[in-house]
Amino acid sequence: MTNSQPAFSRPRGLAVTIAIIAILMIWPGAILLLAGGSIYYLLAGIALAVCSYFLFKGDKRAAPLYGILLIITYLWAMFEVGLDAWALMPRVAMFSVLGLWFLLPHVRRGLLQEQPESLYLGNRKPKLQPAC
Repeated sequence: MTNSQPAFSRPRGLAVTIAIIAILMIWPGAILLLAGGSIYYLLAGIALAVCSYFLFKGDKRAAPLYGILLIITYLWAMFEVGLDAWALMPRVAMFSVLGLWFLLPHVRRGLLQEQPESLYLGNRKPKLQPAC
């Protein structure tokens, strides 16, 4: 009989936080879409719900999915308001802060189920593969 417990705890706090935000985006996003508004909020809410599910299960696909959502959010925001920083802030600030949460060691360990490489290289040089 094997122990199926993960070595590191899954990032369930982040999963719940993102699930709440997803719920708060899906319903109003659907209403906005029916009123002739942007489809972004509905699609972003659905993507957040899937990301939350992956996080809760400890599936490492959550991080790339959130990264894709973050890039699409930046592009959508710039399409809507251009490069006006004050107009961009309410569209991207929350998603950017949530994205930083994915960089925390606890979250990275929970998704990778191993001790992750340091994000800071400092004075170390990256290992280069020899050319064949």
